[in-house]
Amino acid sequence: MLKRAKAVKMLLVVFLIISVVLSGLANVSAQASTSVSGIIVKDITWTKATSPYVLTGALGILGGVTLTIEPGVIVDFAGNYMQVNGTLNARGTNTEPIQLTNHGGVAVIFNGDTASNSVIENANLNLADITIEGASPKFINSVLNCRISISEGAPQIINNKFITGDGLVLYDSNATIAGNVFSRTSQAIYVGSSQFYSSPLIAGNLIVDNTYGILMPCSATFNPIIQNNTIANNTEGIGIWRGYGSGVPLPTISYNNIYGNRDYNFRLTNIGVNVDATYNWWGTSDEGTITASIFDFKKDFSLGNVTFKPFLTEPNPQAIPDTVLLSDFTDKPQIAPNPTAEPSPTPTPDYSNNFNIESNSTVTAFAFNSSIPEITFTVSGITGTAGYVKATISKNFMSNADNIRVYLDGIQTDCTIKSNDNSWVVLFTYHHSNHHITISAADSIGAWGFPSWVGQITATILAAVFIIATILVVWLRRKTRQ
Repeated sequence: MLKRAKAVKMLLVVFLIISVVLSGLANVSAQASTSVSGIIVKDITWTKATSPYVLTGALGILGGVTLTIEPGVIVDFAGNYMQVNGTLNARGTNTEPIQLTNHGGVAVIFNGDTASNSVIENANLNLADITIEGASPKFINSVLNCRISISEGAPQIINNKFITGDGLVLYDSNATIAGNVFSRTSQAIYVGSSQFYSSPLIAGNLIVDNTYGILMPCSATFNPIIQNNTIANNTEGIGIWRGYGSGVPLPTISYNNIYGNRDYNFRLTNIGVNVDATYNWWGTSDEGTITASIFDFKKDFSLGNVTFKPFLTEPNPQAIPDTVLLSDFTDKPQIAPNPTAEPSPTPTPDYSNNFNIESNSTVTAFAFNSSIPEITFTVSGITGTAGYVKATISKNFMSNADNIRVYLDGIQTDCTIKSNDNSWVVLFTYHHSNHHITISAADSIGAWGFPSWVGQITATILAAVFIIATILVVWLRRKTRQ
């Protein structure tokens, strides 16, 4: 009987375990997706616990309403689309990105100024198309296997990776396209204008291994700024042709690294005016080789000339992509070491007649001390991207270049100093985060390379320590005698 009771208990335990397992499996299978469609009329959050979300029809976000998508959420558009008239706040994390997928067609439409507060960050977008019409949403640090079509507005497309798909298409937009990687797309960036004046900024991007790098029809209402990009290993690097309207205010194309593109680095089509492409690095200093890589008047007499002289004799360091970005691609552009070319400046306000700071970073907390003399300020930018400062300093303010030192967060950093007629030009680079910058020309520099005020503070501290130590020694001697 005892053995039988033990056997029964054992069977009950086994049965209980099987029941728990089956119950868990049942719960998993019962955890169905959340079906969504219609119009969202009040603020709502899609949570990871109720993910995945599947669109069973068109979905709209009403103006003034916010849809928040939590990290780790999966959204399947299932052939439908979402129209954002309000705000879409989809912020994933590096460890839990948001997943947006669709099987075809337009997935997301951002419509009007009400959608301008929308953010998609740390997301994987495996979609066909995203359309932005007159809105200014932000796409940050995401992986995009899709095309983004932009019409008007000023969206910010920053630090994303475009892999396959059609990349970006811009019309009449003042978009900021910065710090992105474009690879294996049919065209990385197509940018044009039809009726409104626009001046988009395309800066600091890595455009490599695409069919076309940057394509643009030039028009009378169009002046894009294309600077500090690396455009390499594409079939064609940059292509320009005549577009809408009369008159051609041509784009600003400077301080880029444009080289190694298989057909041509630069190609003109059906445009009879000259194009300024000076101050770029073409992969070589040999003028004949550069000329052979450009399709213009010298190969078709109906075209204008691409003016490439003067050109950079070394790669622009601000256009050299981070090695982390390059690590994702097998055909990496080869870049010469130790570049020294100066980047194109984006000037900040002139704070006085004595100095001017030019930078691609946000410059704040500017201050100066004429008695040392010394300049201090803070720079900030998108983490992982490169920053630079070009400081023009009057010789009346800092008379001796031999004393000029640059300190990044208190640590001396390398800089280049050049002399103009009445000023010094101090150039240095760094990786973005928040940094405190000091440019000092103290009369005396210590043996360790610190400015004199550091030595003064150190001397004061050492003197205080010496006095305290002396007092302690005297007190201990008296104590011993007692």
